[in-house]
Amino acid sequence: MAGETPRHKVFVSFHNDDMAYKDQFVRMLDGDIVDKSVHDDDIDTSVKVSTARRIIRDDYIADATVTAVLIGPDTWRRKHVDWEIGSSIRKTKKNSRCGLLGILLPNHPDYHNPTYASGNIPPRLADNCEGKDPYAKIYRWEDLESPSVRAEIRRWIDEAFKRKDGAPPNNGREAFGKNRSPEATQESTFRGQVANPVALPKIKAAKAIKATDGVIHTKGAARTRAAPKKIAAIHKNEAPLAPPASFVLVAPFVPVTPFAPVAPHLREAPPIRTRPRRRRRNARAR
Repeated sequence: MAGETPRHKVFVSFHNDDMAYKDQFVRMLDGDIVDKSVHDDDIDTSVKVSTARRIIRDDYIADATVTAVLIGPDTWRRKHVDWEIGSSIRKTKKNSRCGLLGILLPNHPDYHNPTYASGNIPPRLADNCEGKDPYAKIYRWEDLESPSVRAEIRRWIDEAFKRKDGAPPNNGREAFGKNRSPEATQESTFRGQVANPVALPKIKAAKAIKATDGVIHTKGAARTRAAPKKIAAIHKNEAPLAPPASFVLVAPFVPVTPFAPVAPHLREAPPIRTRPRRRRRNARAR
């Protein structure tokens, strides 16, 4: 069909805690998935990291041309996710490198934000999301039941496939030797832009007008105050979202009429204080 997005074989990298999202993603992509994942006992821990990466690339990701990383709250801690990303963007004698993209899952702490902290995503993926022309991009998980969303995700995958022939990936980070502990934290070096941020309704901007007193006020600002309610209505089952930073909620201007001077003869006279009269004693009676 003319205009249809080309299909590519996709390898899905994920943490086992997010298996439900992975299964839904596989069903959505139908036959375009290389459904192989590396588990703890699949590769001998005594082999070198370079050997482990080659095994993953040639035996697990051999048919894939794009790797999609499903990013949950603990995905960045997993060594196999790090190995799979490193193997995907590594070129071997048998296979070329893969395109790369990440998808923030609804359980991720930055899911509702237009940006993400680099410390909350796999570090090797974060290394390839920096700069003006990054090797990888981060997207936000959407409702996969919608045909338009499925078409949009296929477009993300196609763009990742095209990027792999551009600037080379950054694969110089030392590979994980083991999983990071739940108590471990990762420093965030930057906040990246989500490629498909949360959609917000368009709101008419307040028009600035100049009053006779020389002060700039706004007209129609009351319309902007309804923005949070509109946003909350769209995302009924999600956390409430703040309006975009470009909108400033301004209280409508209410002109105040100054007090006019009152003529002296119209001013209310102050009450007159009087003393009680003293009773005079009758001198005659005295």
